[in-house]
Amino acid sequence: MYFLDYRFLALVPILVAVYWLSGWLAGARVRNGVLLAGNLAWLWVFSPSTLAALGALVVVIVYPTAVIAGRVQTRGNPRRAVITAAAGTALLVAVATVLRLKASFFPELALSRSPASSELLHWIGFSYFLLKVIHVMFAAARGIIAAPSLVTLAHYVLFLPTLTAGPIYRLDAFAEQLAAPKRLSWDAVHDGLLRGLIGMAKKVVAVPLLSGWSSELHARGAALQPAAFVATYVMLFLDFSGYTDIAIGIGRLLGFTVPENFKNPFTATTLTQFWRNWHATLGDWLRENVFIPLGGVRAQGWQLSAIVLASMLVVGIWHGYRWIFVAWGVYHGVMLLLENRLGVKPLRPHRTPWWQLAIRYAIVQAIVIGGMFAFIGGLSP
Repeated sequence: MYFLDYRFLALVPILVAVYWLSGWLAGARVRNGVLLAGNLAWLWVFSPSTLAALGALVVVIVYPTAVIAGRVQTRGNPRRAVITAAAGTALLVAVATVLRLKASFFPELALSRSPASSELLHWIGFSYFLLKVIHVMFAAARGIIAAPSLVTLAHYVLFLPTLTAGPIYRLDAFAEQLAAPKRLSWDAVHDGLLRGLIGMAKKVVAVPLLSGWSSELHARGAALQPAAFVATYVMLFLDFSGYTDIAIGIGRLLGFTVPENFKNPFTATTLTQFWRNWHATLGDWLRENVFIPLGGVRAQGWQLSAIVLASMLVVGIWHGYRWIFVAWGVYHGVMLLLENRLGVKPLRPHRTPWWQLAIRYAIVQAIVIGGMFAFIGGLSP
């Protein structure tokens, strides 16, 4: 993750200064050109294989698919438009499958004799790239958005603050902010710097501290394993939310409102509420691109059960092509189904006794922590 790379930290103030100065002197079009050039230049220096790979996939698969699907949809053939988007998605998933199967099961298998083949598994942000471009293709196929220009698509895919690990913008929201008039204000500078510093503190101070505590607790035997798991869980939250804070802060300095990814997940009183608040933009993506298209809004009974399980399986497989992630997806799918069948509803904090809230908080977090460390125990230090 390049946010802590000293070269990137040196680039940010330069990019921000040139970005705003060019806008004042030459207008919004030049300002946006500076932003895209900065994204391209950084990737060219930091990971040229990422730039080449993502650029090729956009030009060869994503952009043509979005344009064709959009045109087919406007001609009154929505079914064929969705099939077009599905074909583009299948090609991209095939690329991801080849790479991840190689990494997980066939590390000795050379994909080619080219020296570049050793770099294929190091593409920055490839998992998030998949989510963003799948959104673009299907949104164009359904008429939700117009097929973007190649330049706008490049801006969207390569936007540095959200490239590595989100948050996941919607293209229409990003494009609107890209085109909107912008003015640098003291509030934007203050909010952006403060949010970025909070994120840096989480990643540089809190995460190493919790990592040390977790390792020490793990070493002290079985009696302290639950405490070690809790420490690791909090560490993972601070690590991921710290990244999000930095992304939001840099976005603010550039005049963009990057969406929030964490909305008080520790105060969720149901699992459904937890997954809407933890990695919220992934939850929104899943709802738009998996749950609703499969009929989840109107589904009932076994059909709803199948859709919920399918949705969580997608999340599990997206994290990794291993049975352990499939099991994790099934576990959380089953927990969500049980919650739904039992009719568990969110509690209202202002109308619920504190002890009932505390019990519900504890139950939700215990289920989440239990699933994380029962199936993905290797995440602990």
